[in-house]
Amino acid sequence: MKSNSSLEILKENLFLNVDILDLSIRTLHCLKLADITLVGDLIQRTISDLMRLPNFGEDCSDEILGQLNKINLRLGITIPAWEFIKQSQDLSLDKFNELIQENSLTTSISVERARTSFDFLFKKIYSLDLSVRTTHCLQHMGIHNVGDLIQKTRKDLLQIRNLGRKSLAEIEKTLEMKNLHLDMSIPNWENMKFEDWFEMLQPKRSEKIFYIESQDIDEKILVKFLQKIEDLAISNRTERWLKNLGIIHVGDLIQKTRKELFEFPNLGRKSIDEIEFKLKEIDLDLGSKIVGWNQSVINELLELKSEQINHFRKDSAKRFLHHSEKNLDSLEKELFYWIELTGKKRDAHIFAMYIGADGNGSRTLESIGQEFGLTRERVRQINKKFEKKFVEKCKRSEIPLILLDRALQIVTDEVLSLASADELENRLVKQGITEKIFRLEALRKTALTLGREVPFQIVDLYGTRIVSKHDKTNIPTMLFQVANKSISRYGISTISDIAGQIEEKTEQLVPDELVILILSSRENFRWLEETSGWFWLPSVPRNRLLNQIEKILSVSPHVDIADLRSGVRRHYRTGGIAPPRRVLKALCEQISWCKVDNETISADPPIKWEKILKGTNEWIMCAVLNENDQVMSREILERNCLSLGMKRSSFYASLANSPIISKFATGVYGIRGAKVKPGLVESLRPHQKREKIIDDYGWTSRGEIWIAFKLSTGLIKSGVFGIPSAMKAFIQGDFIFKSSDGTLIGNLRIKDYSGWSLARFFSRKGGEPNDYLVLSFDLNKRVAKAYSGDEDMLDNFRLAQNDYDFISVSSS
Repeated sequence: MKSNSSLEILKENLFLNVDILDLSIRTLHCLKLADITLVGDLIQRTISDLMRLPNFGEDCSDEILGQLNKINLRLGITIPAWEFIKQSQDLSLDKFNELIQENSLTTSISVERARTSFDFLFKKIYSLDLSVRTTHCLQHMGIHNVGDLIQKTRKDLLQIRNLGRKSLAEIEKTLEMKNLHLDMSIPNWENMKFEDWFEMLQPKRSEKIFYIESQDIDEKILVKFLQKIEDLAISNRTERWLKNLGIIHVGDLIQKTRKELFEFPNLGRKSIDEIEFKLKEIDLDLGSKIVGWNQSVINELLELKSEQINHFRKDSAKRFLHHSEKNLDSLEKELFYWIELTGKKRDAHIFAMYIGADGNGSRTLESIGQEFGLTRERVRQINKKFEKKFVEKCKRSEIPLILLDRALQIVTDEVLSLASADELENRLVKQGITEKIFRLEALRKTALTLGREVPFQIVDLYGTRIVSKHDKTNIPTMLFQVANKSISRYGISTISDIAGQIEEKTEQLVPDELVILILSSRENFRWLEETSGWFWLPSVPRNRLLNQIEKILSVSPHVDIADLRSGVRRHYRTGGIAPPRRVLKALCEQISWCKVDNETISADPPIKWEKILKGTNEWIMCAVLNENDQVMSREILERNCLSLGMKRSSFYASLANSPIISKFATGVYGIRGAKVKPGLVESLRPHQKREKIIDDYGWTSRGEIWIAFKLSTGLIKSGVFGIPSAMKAFIQGDFIFKSSDGTLIGNLRIKDYSGWSLARFFSRKGGEPNDYLVLSFDLNKRVAKAYSGDEDMLDNFRLAQNDYDFISVSSS
């Protein structure tokens, strides 16, 4: 048993990089070309192995021997467990000692001697320390190397002329120093391989025999025989070649001898050493015999022992994990560890890059192919095959990917609706799940590859990665749509308003912070007042607010910000909504053609109203007003506009909604921002007594509402009427509009305290100022009827509320 201190030194030395050794550049280059990177790789080669390397000479071997001697190591030492130890460099000292004691020490001595003697077989006779006479005698008989010599008997040598007993003793002494002797049989000497020589030198072991049909056979042993060779966790190359040889189960494998395996193509010493080590872990050996082992028996046992086989497989996986679990302290290490164990190193790296197991995100087939010098199709084939093998390995052995599952759980818990991918990736690092930023796309792809349920996906929105649950994947797109629509209608909006609209549509709470994250990902997102959440999107093609500002600045070179705000809120589509003056001012500061001077806004360069308003009713109104000092009474303005071809309905619509029109007083209108001479407005204001329009209202015995109006010139022309506040709650929206004789007039629309669409009735049935009009509303049928007449009609209506169909209706 080695002491702990010597074990530590041995362990450290085995994992030293050959770069640490004081070797020449040429020697290092030769070693690296042969994939010899660690001292543990180097000491398992013999001088003859190294001498076969390109550009490797005797001076290189002398260098290596000298450096190894400094650390108490030498060439020709074989460690069958080396590949396993190499993959687990941070094994505990006790585990390392166990592997060295059980698998290396006893075997490596015999292997070392075998290698020394094997190399000695090819030494030329003249290089031996023999007398000249003996050397000449042997060469004369065609014995040119040691291998030829040891196959001769004492009798054969004594028959050589001039070779006597003294020369024979000299020869035997020289051979004894190398653990060789005469009369050794070397089968197939001309094609002798070290494996054959090594097997020949091994002491014959007693063959283990197992009887399947015996009731005394241990069930655990039987279950081991039924394990598949992939359950041994051997390398992909070894597993592939064993399957090619028809070796499927462990029971098939242990019936082969080491020599038989050597004879198979593509199975070298390392593969056989690996097999022996894996078998030793489950207390089995090569060269055993199983009586009664055939396919029908195997099939029957697989069915009978299926439960026990699965239990054994799980236990094996746990034992295999025991040495490494404490070292897999990050998601990257955990994934890459199991991927590397699945197959060849190159294929493992290709697969890891493809699914993003290194955390850098999945790579395309094309980019991986360029890095490894492979075609895109070849990379696809490698990934497909490796993925199948990796998934089967994970499922079969039930490998617990603890950190992968924990990462999935953290992301799933955090994504209630939407979340930032960058923020979640940073959280995984802070909680120690990953060593560095591990892209969630790679996490998702890896989990899906392994059959895990992944209830989220990542959406890339203008460079910002958003994580959302599957049933919320349309929220980011919907958010952009809502924002675009709001900006198009109102020109600007707030973060809270957008979040509120999304919540109303989806019944899902979306935090303001997330709305900001998504919207601000767009290059054209602009803050107007970040503290209160006001913003706008310059890229939205139709912006009603900008259109209104442009119209106002085209008719007025300079306008006060308060007056500008009053103008932009007049359009009926805005619903009277306008941003605060400070926000509107911030918007003007961001508009390229606006100039802001304290509270005054102007266009730079100036905008011509003729061009902006061309082809609109506003152009007619602006032209008329500009010819009359920009301010006129409503009646004269109306008359002049109608004479130029404007319809009366269009006139009143523009008068009420156009941002360029401003009401200076009752009945007096002008261009917004106009400089009015003192006294002009007063001189234009009409002096008339305000008449009461709504005369009476009430309910009929049938449950219908009626409202009586005394007609005025304005009501007849505009068709707009008021609604009593007491009736506002009952009559809102659209009604089918008929005359008292049942003629369909159209639709009557009511909103808040106003109604309109009477103009069509008056145009068809007529009407004069001071006439009376009664509108009745059937709330169930949503039908409104119009009755017109004089004051007597109204009195008769009031007296006959129980049945007013008899009322005589004036055709006027």
